[in-house]
Amino acid sequence: MKSLMLMLLLLLGSTAAQAERSVVAVATEKALYEALADAKPGQTISILPGTYNGAFSVKAPARGTVDRPVIIEAAQGIGTVTLDGSGRYMTLRFNNSHHVIVRDLIITGGGYHGVFFEKGASYITLENNWMHDNTTVQPLNSHAEIKGSGGDDSTRPGHITIRGNRIFHTRHPAGGNFQGIDCNRCDSFHIVDNHIFDIGQPTGRTYSYYDQGACIQMKTRSRDTVIEGNRIENCHIGIVSGGEGAESPEHIGGVIRHNIIIEADNIGLVVANVESGKVHNNTFFGNYRDVLLGSDRRHNRPRNDVEIANNIFTLPPEELVFEGAIIRDNLVLPSDEAEAWFVDAAGGDFHLKDASLGMGAGDWDDAGNQ
Repeated sequence: MKSLMLMLLLLLGSTAAQAERSVVAVATEKALYEALADAKPGQTISILPGTYNGAFSVKAPARGTVDRPVIIEAAQGIGTVTLDGSGRYMTLRFNNSHHVIVRDLIITGGGYHGVFFEKGASYITLENNWMHDNTTVQPLNSHAEIKGSGGDDSTRPGHITIRGNRIFHTRHPAGGNFQGIDCNRCDSFHIVDNHIFDIGQPTGRTYSYYDQGACIQMKTRSRDTVIEGNRIENCHIGIVSGGEGAESPEHIGGVIRHNIIIEADNIGLVVANVESGKVHNNTFFGNYRDVLLGSDRRHNRPRNDVEIANNIFTLPPEELVFEGAIIRDNLVLPSDEAEAWFVDAAGGDFHLKDASLGMGAGDWDDAGNQ
């Protein structure tokens, strides 16, 4: 009897929680603008199939709560809804908005950015979206598919989860400052289980050496970034932790772990002006250089306080700025021995044949599946 009562209470609680969510179905750009402007806690904005042109914003007071987030989603799943920025500065902007989930959308066509976080936007999740070619203003000298920016400590974006997305370029216009994900003064970004690729082929150097076609760059005193389980391939630079931004240290805390970083035509991972960082259990393969402990030419702080451990390399880390770094227990594997170590490196499967080694990532196959 007690078990039956408990089941009924759980069922009633679940039904009540579902009832609290209201669904707003939209089928036009005007309806989408209005729904985003008036978004309320517990509301699902369900976008019917089609292409929606414009610059869309979620800003205060339109926001969710921790228990009742706003959900913005394609009604019929990925591939059915496109938000096309049509050359506007950014396609989807979050301005002082909180507790929002965005999923199953194609986000493209923005002038500079696909998704932009600012004015303290926080607790936002981007999940299972395709973000590409938000590059219509050319040359590419200040572009990112996903961008976060805090003007000062009071406006830092934080607690942003970027999970299970495809982030890429299909073409390579001229330019020297463009990224897949780029953030200045950002807190606690979790960049997890994404496929980020083809962010490359810079034709110049507009600002920093590290700005040129990076898949991920977290800088300007960003803090506690987690970069985990991603497949990062065919970028000019795979990941930049720190760099040459506006403040020092460029990155504080955080961890880069269980990623596969392959085929970078310059560097797989750059660590530059980092304090208390960790790089653990990643697999590097086919990069021109695997890891560079680089310098920050804008700040006189010749240190990289980072622990680099239990990774698989084909080239040892290059130590331009070694002070503070701990490099231990890594495997430097000659590329011609890949067949002996990985299940199918030529086919993109970097699972270790001997999983008991407990090193590297090896979590993705060539199709991007775990």
